[in-house]
Amino acid sequence: MSLNSVLEQFSPISLKEMDSVKLMSRFDSKFIFPILSLNEVLKNLNKYYRVLNIKGKNIHSYESLYLDDKENRFYNDHHSGKNPRFKVRHRKYVDSNMSFLEVKEKKNGRTNKNRISSTKWAEDFSDNQTKFLNDFSLPTKNLRKTIKTSYDRITLVSLLSAERITIDINIQFFDKKNTVKTHEFVVAEIKQNKIQRDSPFYKKMKAMNLRRTNISKYIIGRILLDDNKSLKNNRFKSVLMKIQKIEK
Repeated sequence: MSLNSVLEQFSPISLKEMDSVKLMSRFDSKFIFPILSLNEVLKNLNKYYRVLNIKGKNIHSYESLYLDDKENRFYNDHHSGKNPRFKVRHRKYVDSNMSFLEVKEKKNGRTNKNRISSTKWAEDFSDNQTKFLNDFSLPTKNLRKTIKTSYDRITLVSLLSAERITIDINIQFFDKKNTVKTHEFVVAEIKQNKIQRDSPFYKKMKAMNLRRTNISKYIIGRILLDDNKSLKNNRFKSVLMKIQKIEK
């Protein structure tokens, strides 16, 4: 059965309806697995989740442009497990035609996402964007473009609790010199107001012997595009080996 046919078994939820489950402050649990396992992952979950539907589509396109300074502060803070730590990005929600400048803060295990509308993807920030970033004491003058990502996303919204699941496929990474296209691995993320391991999706991950991982698409992309091998990656090697094995 095709992926679209599987998703058609889920009841739809609109973007407006999903506003009640934004979860801008949440706990995240990430999982990586082969796309060949995706239909099995989704099997029977239509009893517990609805799927985001925009203009008749259940799979939607996203683009992100990540910013960091010349010392790769945000990357290195993630590698060292610093608390708190940040990511800064421009994100475009292609199908809903919305674009934001976003700051993600990871503090005491919780993710806090803040954003403002933004139509300009640039290193030269407007006064409003500068004020927004300064609220987090982030160095706007030193930020530069690092990598761009694009991917297709399925979003599931729980019928039982304040929980969303995002499932990212066809992930591509770009910088000024190179492009890395992936087709075989999936990044799934459980987003919850509080950690609930009795979540149907969490239970499915456990039943399929899939373990949580602590790595983001930004980190994956930076490492895969790092021709000079200048970035530390010891903390992420086991996950990278898993991705490379899946992509072979």
